[in-house]
Order: sequence, then structure tokens, then C-alpha cells
Amino acid sequence: MTDFKSKTYTNEQIEAIIAEYKKSGKGITLFCKERGHKPAYQTLKGWLDAAGVSSGPKATVSNAGSTVVQTDFKAMKEVFEQQKKAYADNLNGVIDGLKAKIAELQKDLEAAEAELEEFTK
Repeated sequence: MTDFKSKTYTNEQIEAIIAEYKKSGKGITLFCKERGHKPAYQTLKGWLDAAGVSSGPKATVSNAGSTVVQTDFKAMKEVFEQQKKAYADNLNGVIDGLKAKIAELQKDLEAAEAELEEFTK
């Protein structure tokens, strides 16, 4: 059966990835995407926040004395779609695993019923 555990990173690996991110000069979305989402955006963002490292500059627009943070909604939507697909893939894996277990249990049940039938003759 498939193991659905997420990848665990050592502190050294985390520090190396953070250093690579800082050296890259790229935004977090692009950095994660180019690395095949290893680590995932949310994971790296959490590490950066915990380490007090900025996850990239935010563009701001001044409008009548207020400041509005520009957000890359296209990138957010892409990340959301990737998460949605990963979640669906995970659920399909769980379903397949459960179906396999049910099939095994069905065989065990049939074998036990056959043995009981033989035993009670």
C-alpha cells in the first residue's frame, strides 16, 4: 500500500533551502515551482516566517492616502489548483487502499465461511 506521509526535512536541509531561496532572489511561488514544489509553497512560507525571513517584496499602490497590497491572484489560484489536485490524488489513493483491504477481507470471509461449512458437515 502507498505511504502517504509527507516529507520530513532536517534542520540542516531547511536551513540550506532557506539559504538557496534567499540567494535566488526569486519570489516564493516561482522558487517553489522551479523546484517541483519541494518543499511546497506553504511549507517554505512557514519556514521563512519562523526564521523571520521575508518571503519577498510586496508591491504597494498608494491611493488617496491608503496603501493596498497587490496580490498575485493568478499565482494564488495556481497554488490552490495544485493543492486541490494533490488532495484529490491523496483521497483517490486512500480509496484505492481501502478497496484493496475490502477485497482482502472479502477473501478472508469467504475462506472462513468455507472452512466453517466444512467443519460443520
